[in-house]
Amino acid sequence: MKSFGKTLRQNCEQIRKNGAVLFVTFNAGISISANTYYEEEHILEEIHSTPAKPRKVGGFALKWSTGAISITSAAVYLTYIQYFCTNVVKMDTVLVGILIMASKIFDGITDVLVGFIVDKTHSKLGKGRPYNLSIVAVWGFMIALFSMPDMSQTWKAVYVVTGFTLITSVFSTLFLGSESVYLRRSTDDAQARTKILAISGAVGSLFIISLSIALPILVGLAQDTVRGWSIITTCLGIPLIAIGLIRFFTIKEKPDTVEEEKIARDTTVRESVSMLFRNKYIFLIGVVLLINSLSNNLTVMNTYYFKDIVGNINLASAVSAVALLSPLVVAFFPGLSKRLGTTGLVRIGMMCGVLSTVVRLIGKTNIPLLIVGNLLFTLSLLPMQALLNVFVIDCMQYTQYQSGKRIDGVVASVTNFCGKIGIALASGIIGVVMGKAGYDGSLAQQSASALNSIIFLYAILPGVLSLLSLLILHFYKLEKQMPKIREAIGEPPQ
Repeated sequence: MKSFGKTLRQNCEQIRKNGAVLFVTFNAGISISANTYYEEEHILEEIHSTPAKPRKVGGFALKWSTGAISITSAAVYLTYIQYFCTNVVKMDTVLVGILIMASKIFDGITDVLVGFIVDKTHSKLGKGRPYNLSIVAVWGFMIALFSMPDMSQTWKAVYVVTGFTLITSVFSTLFLGSESVYLRRSTDDAQARTKILAISGAVGSLFIISLSIALPILVGLAQDTVRGWSIITTCLGIPLIAIGLIRFFTIKEKPDTVEEEKIARDTTVRESVSMLFRNKYIFLIGVVLLINSLSNNLTVMNTYYFKDIVGNINLASAVSAVALLSPLVVAFFPGLSKRLGTTGLVRIGMMCGVLSTVVRLIGKTNIPLLIVGNLLFTLSLLPMQALLNVFVIDCMQYTQYQSGKRIDGVVASVTNFCGKIGIALASGIIGVVMGKAGYDGSLAQQSASALNSIIFLYAILPGVLSLLSLLILHFYKLEKQMPKIREAIGEPPQ
């Protein structure tokens, strides 16, 4: 009997490594002890629960992109909340800023909580997949927020902070905090994941760019009325809910084995935190993402630069149109990542960021050079944005390799938190630097110090941040270790 168990175990291990599916029929005359049967049944369960490699990566990527399209569209649309509050429902500008800032602080806290929630989730649908349903709540509350009824200023403030917090700090965080967990459990093919993220990133970028171009036109059609905004939000929200749910209904997730579920239930919050802080690589990636997010949100300086330095704000759109090349660039990422490594590709992007500073400073008001500078700046951000989940999943596997336990949700929460801190820092830095320099939007001509602050934020700071990211990535050595780590935890090599 022991010989039978040993042979079956060896065969199971060999089949698992080869990615095959095992079917075993026991003859009625064979008697197996309860312990042996449980042990072999457990091995079989592990094999059956291993996610298959997607046969058609392109089709998988298109289905995966639907969730990103919907949640990113919501984020883009929500950037108009300040305009809606001040120009449509006539709320105090300072009050709106304070309300949004307070919500952002709470937003950072919920990232960590969502990480623990995802790790403690055990359902037939998996760990990450169920939270894709939160896209319904995101757009539902978005429609409600932009359909604000007439009420007093106090109740308007309560209405805004409640709706904004539910959208960003609760339901968007549930969606984004579970995304990398969902992807890891949908396919165990590391190379396929890179292709999936690149293709879905290209498709998503094309959609979001189109939406960004259309939104100013739609805002004009709303004519600063609540009814107009309500109609536009509803007409956008309902189709985007349907689009966002395509991923949920078409991509399945690997369920936990009995052993994995038991380990997850027995893992305490204290143990999770301890395991997290043993993983230095997720914090390195978190800081790099923070810098990337900060740089990305400095793009608001385009408006100031072209208004006060170039002298023609309309040219800002023409120069920014270079972003339309993003989907084409991202499409080359899988091949480049395979040749250069994901870390190497991100490093090249950061070098482009340094070059963008040089070109912008030389260009000053030269439009062709500013177009080149903006292209280089865009290239500096794209690799990290498109392939972030590759790094996050590697860090998940590293923690599993270190501890023998999976805390995927907690690991993912680090980058979600850092990304939001980057957004907050960008707003703070812009306000402090321009405020100290004496910038006054009501003046036709700004002071020399104010103009210098605009040049610093538009041209110099992004390059400095790219250099800082390059320095941090020098200490990121995980990618070279991943083949050994994947083999050790029983996942296919890349």
